[in-house]
Amino acid sequence: MGRGLTEELYKFSKIEDTKQEIEFQLFVETYQLVEPLIKERDAVYESLTCSSKLYVSAGLIWKTSKDK
Repeated sequence: MGRGLTEELYKFSKIEDTKQEIEFQLFVETYQLVEPLIKERDAVYESLTCSSKLYVSAGLIWKTSKDK
């Protein structure tokens, strides 16, 4: 399960500002998937939605240019 999730998170393309000075980046290696509050089987039995929270560290990176 974790391997497929990691592969999907790596597909997330980087986001840069229009001047390409700042970049938004995910730190995929530090993700955390929290156990759902209710088990899947119990959710089906009680007609409830089963979900889990996903936490991924992210950061803004200010790029420096030697041209300036």
